[in-house]
Amino acid sequence: MREYFPEIIGNDGLCARIGQEIAHHRLSHAYLLVGPPGSGKHTFARQIAAALACESEDGALPCGKCAPCRAILADQDPDVITVSRGDRVTLGVEQLREMLSDLYVAPNWHEDKVYLIEDAETMTSQAQNALLKALEEPPRHVRFLLLTADEGAMLETIRSRAPILRMGYIAPEPMKAYLMRCDRRGAALAEENPEEFASIALAADGCIGAAQILLDARRRKPVMQKRSAAEEFLSLCVSRHTAQEALAVLEGFPKKREETVELLELISLGVRDLLARKRAGDARLCFFADAAKLAQMTSQISMSALFRLADALADTIAALERNANQRLALLTLAQTIGLF
Repeated sequence: MREYFPEIIGNDGLCARIGQEIAHHRLSHAYLLVGPPGSGKHTFARQIAAALACESEDGALPCGKCAPCRAILADQDPDVITVSRGDRVTLGVEQLREMLSDLYVAPNWHEDKVYLIEDAETMTSQAQNALLKALEEPPRHVRFLLLTADEGAMLETIRSRAPILRMGYIAPEPMKAYLMRCDRRGAALAEENPEEFASIALAADGCIGAAQILLDARRRKPVMQKRSAAEEFLSLCVSRHTAQEALAVLEGFPKKREETVELLELISLGVRDLLARKRAGDARLCFFADAAKLAQMTSQISMSALFRLADALADTIAALERNANQRLALLTLAQTIGLF
C-alpha cells in the first residue's frame, strides 16, 4: 500500500484521504487548511503541492527526492506561489490583484499552479469577494490552499467552495519521537533533561511548530518557569503547609494581570489532569509530564476538593478579566480553597 505524506506526523486519516485524492486525480480546486499556529498547516500545504508535482509513480507520495519535490519543498518553484499579508494587519484586495491577474497564465513546469494564501482569516471582505469569483470558476490548472486559524472569519460562500482540512492534535509520544528524529536539539534535550523534554510536548498542546520553537532554550525558559510556578501552586493545594508558605507562593505570582490569568489557566489544566486521573487512569494528560508526580498528588486530594479548586480558579479568572483587584482576587482564591 502506498505511503502518503510520510513527513507529516499525526493526521493519518487526513493524509490518507488527500493522498488518495491526488493519486486518483480527484483533488478539489480549493481547500481551507485549518489549525492553530504551529499546527503544521504550512508544512502540509507545501507537501500537497509537492505531491501534485511528484514524479515518483510508486513508494511515498510525495517522494521528497525528485526534482519537483526538492524545488517545491525548498520554496524554489515558480508554480507554487505564496500570498502573504507581510507586515500588514489585513490581507487586502490589492495584495490579491497580482495573484488574480496571474491565474490564467499557464504553469511553468507542472500541470498545476498552486496558490498558498497565508492568514486567510485576515482577508478583508473586499479581498474575500474578489477571491470568491476565482473560486467559482477557476482555471483548470489552478489550486488554492487557504491557510487559516479561524475558518469562522471566512465568508460562508468561500467555505462552501473550499472543503476544510483540519489539522489534528498530535499526541505527546509521536511528537517526542519526531523531535528526537528530526531535530538534534530534541535528541540532546531528551537525553539531558527527559522531564523538560516531555513537558515541551505537553506545553505545545499538540502543535509540532510550537514544540520546535520550545526547543530553543531562550524561548523555553519562561514557559518552563510558568509551568514550575503552576506545579508549585498545585503542590501547595495538596500538601500541608503554613500560612507563610501559602502567602509566599501567592506573592510569587506575576504582577501583570494577563500573565496571572495565563498562570491560573495553566493551573486549571493541572487540576483537569488530577480530575481525569481520579476518574480514568488512562485519560490524556494536558499538564503533567511526570506520571509518578501526578499519581502522588492524586492520592493526596479528594475529588470534592478538586471540584472546589476548579470552580474557584474559574471564578478568579473571570474576576480578573472583569478588572477586579488582582491581590484581592488571589487572596479570595486562597481563602476559598483553604490555603489559609
